[in-house]
This record gives sequence, C-alpha cells and structure tokens, in this order.
Amino acid sequence: MLLSPNAMGPRLRVGLYLTTGAIAAFLLLPIVFIVLLSFGSSQWLVFPPPGWTLKWYEQFFANVEWMESAYTSLKVALLTT
Repeated sequence: MLLSPNAMGPRLRVGLYLTTGAIAAFLLLPIVFIVLLSFGSSQWLVFPPPGWTLKWYEQFFANVEWMESAYTSLKVALLTT
C-alpha cells in the first residue's frame, strides 16, 4: 500500500516521523506554555514565572458567574460533538 509506513524506505519513514513530530510540537507547545504560565504568581503572563500559585484557579472556581459560563460552554461543546 502506498501510504503504509512499512512500505516506505527507512529514510522516508524517518523523515515522515520527524515532520509529524515537528508539527505536533508546533501545535502543542504553546498550549503547554500557557498551562504552565497559568500557575504563575504574577498577574501578567511573565516567563519564567516569579513563583507558583493556585490563586487564579481558586478565584475561578469561587466565582459563580465563571462557573455558570464554564457549564454553559461545556453543554454547548457536548451538544455540538
């Protein structure tokens, strides 16, 4: 089969895996950085964070308006999928 990695030569297969890994890193690394920065103690997005805290998540889960909005977003996401 033409699209089977086993049917490709070893050089082409390595190139395919490297390209796939580079694309995955390009797409996922910004998400990883934002998640890590969300635990930072600074009010602004500063890298590296000056300290680590859960303060922002405590404020998020304590606010009823944010929780209602998150619940509405979850319902919309479930209905659309």
